[in-house]
Amino acid sequence: MNDPEPLLHDVLSAGGNSAESESLAHLLQAVRRTRRARKMTRSGGGLAVVLVGVVSAFLATHHPDHSLDGSHTPTASGPVVAPQLPPAAPIKSISDEELFALFPGRQLALIGPPGDQRLVILDQK
Repeated sequence: MNDPEPLLHDVLSAGGNSAESESLAHLLQAVRRTRRARKMTRSGGGLAVVLVGVVSAFLATHHPDHSLDGSHTPTASGPVVAPQLPPAAPIKSISDEELFALFPGRQLALIGPPGDQRLVILDQK
């Protein structure tokens, strides 16, 4: 008794009360609509899973730098050489007085042991 159609047709065509027949017909339409909606949802979910798989496979095969296992495939041949930076200018040491002269009219302090001092500006401007 997997298919309820013959039974429903038999009940609907048996005559009886027309309000009852209409109610059963509406019930049958609602059941069919619900069944169709469930089928569409299931097939839509399956289609989405397949679509995600196809897109990820396409991107993995058409992107030359990365593969599916996450390893990196270098595109350039030969060793990678770091760019050469220009030589840095030597740091010039100045005395405390020369440092204070760079900030005229400001209240300054040098805090810390010699060789590792921090310049602190005490006034608020």
